[in-house]
Amino acid sequence: MKHSPLSPRFVALLCALPLLIEYPVPALALEPQLRKHESPFSVVNSSYGKSVAMSDQHLLVGHPSPPNGSFRGNRVDVILRRTGRIVRTLLPPAGLEDSGFGYSVAISGQTAVVGAWQAEATGQAFVYDLRTGRRLLTLAPAGASGAFSFGTSVAIDGDLIVVGAPAGHHVPAVELGFTYVFSAKTGEQLFRLQALDAAAQQWFGASVAVAGQIIAIGAYGDTADRGAAYLFDARTGTQMRRIIAGDGQA
Repeated sequence: MKHSPLSPRFVALLCALPLLIEYPVPALALEPQLRKHESPFSVVNSSYGKSVAMSDQHLLVGHPSPPNGSFRGNRVDVILRRTGRIVRTLLPPAGLEDSGFGYSVAISGQTAVVGAWQAEATGQAFVYDLRTGRRLLTLAPAGASGAFSFGTSVAIDGDLIVVGAPAGHHVPAVELGFTYVFSAKTGEQLFRLQALDAAAQQWFGASVAVAGQIIAIGAYGDTADRGAAYLFDARTGTQMRRIIAGDGQA
């Protein structure tokens, strides 16, 4: 009995099966794109999507470019995840239309935090109630002066808000970087965090995250631009750990 030869494609598939089993493709990689959100304004270089954050209900999209004619930047769109509909737009206070509002965003439940790193020289962050769009709090670094870039990064979890100021300094032009911790209920500044090995151009606070009682802070200029991440105890403000790349290379 004569057997027909196997097709080259079938042979190739048989050879690839062991690799597919050992290195499975994530299911999400095969799923179609759900939705694409674009700027409502037909303007190039509008920076729409410079920052994003998401909760179970909402998607925040930052749009930090300054207004220009009919183009209204410096805003954050609040989008319903289920429908993709823009249900609200968060705007900065009057007079801060060119403040970098929306450069960073964070969300927890019905509370949103928006960073504006150029507001009032040092930078500011704003807390909003997503149910009403009302601004609840304005956050600023206590005792700071000069360009701190406060609001470059923001994070929120429960009652804690964390705001990075990677250009924070004691002496002008020596940017060590600070990170500030606030109460989300009162706006009270709880801590100003600084790396134990603080150094110029460390950019400590370029990125921040918080979960429970642990705060993570990125410093991409640390150790000759190799970068590092730091963990702090949110209850005490003490540094717990410094983490560098596994290979220790720049």
